[in-house]
Amino acid sequence: MDRPVVITHHELVLEIKQTGRKNPVTPLTRISIFDIFIKLQNKGYETKDRRFKDNRFCGLLPIISVSASKKRVDLILCLSDKDADNQIVRDFDNVQNTRPLTRKDTEGVDSIVHVVIRLDKTTPTVSKFAIERKTGLTPRFFVDTLNYFLKDLIAAYPDEFKGNHPTDKDSKGNPKKLPLKLKFEYESVLSDEIVNAFEKGRVKDVMFHEKLPQSKPFDPYGNFVPNKKTVHLDVQGKLINQKSRTTKEKVSDLKAGFKGVIKGNKSLKGTTFTIKFQNESGQNQTAYYDATYDELSLAKKTYLPESVKEPIKEPLTLNQELCDKMFLQIK
Repeated sequence: MDRPVVITHHELVLEIKQTGRKNPVTPLTRISIFDIFIKLQNKGYETKDRRFKDNRFCGLLPIISVSASKKRVDLILCLSDKDADNQIVRDFDNVQNTRPLTRKDTEGVDSIVHVVIRLDKTTPTVSKFAIERKTGLTPRFFVDTLNYFLKDLIAAYPDEFKGNHPTDKDSKGNPKKLPLKLKFEYESVLSDEIVNAFEKGRVKDVMFHEKLPQSKPFDPYGNFVPNKKTVHLDVQGKLINQKSRTTKEKVSDLKAGFKGVIKGNKSLKGTTFTIKFQNESGQNQTAYYDATYDELSLAKKTYLPESVKEPIKEPLTLNQELCDKMFLQIK
């Protein structure tokens, strides 16, 4: 049975934050996403790691390949789990023979995906990226790992991250230098399916869980106490403005609709809404709106044949055919 490679699509933004407490301003700079990846590559961040969850997990970018001519970055994102179960392999020539893949206490089990970034020639702080879909290796994990390394990079090389004050000059008449505060953000390129479902009335249910106030036990001994209830909503109105034309405008309309629900019910702040709908083929699908991050989660997906997969090699290498095909799918 063929298992295609599932690719999800997203937008990456390098935000330049305001600096200064009394009179905050945004420094003037030409820094780009391309510059950041060049610095990560040149400063040795392919060998650095991000430890978290009491040292159980380790995030890495073990390969970063930057092409200036193609305006492109290919990289590998790795998540290693030190507490993962030991795996067992079976001999297909003699299926009764098995062998545990034991490891030392200091070793973790790696899971990797490829990420391909198409840099924008006209807007250097915005790009689009494609990432293989695999449990745990989410776009958010990728961006969190990027921000961890970016923060470390700025701290290690502060003189390379300076911008100009928009108005103030130094004693020589040159613009005053200000430290740059940078952060990566991302937004999923939303699948048209969820937008079409709201436009054409194919949303079947929107539900969320609401915490209950003080509740009485369900049994005479007080062992079972209800703590939340599930609320189901019908979508009766038109959430998408008739004047909205692009998918991005329509997504903004949908988010505004959910924000309206939360605005009228402050207790729902931080709630995740589950959206059940039918696509154009009549198949049931589920999407989510996360109020904490103002994020709709049904990302645009494309597919590649299983034949582009390669066994993991030692030393680790990019699957260049896979990266090339992912790059062509980024629109």
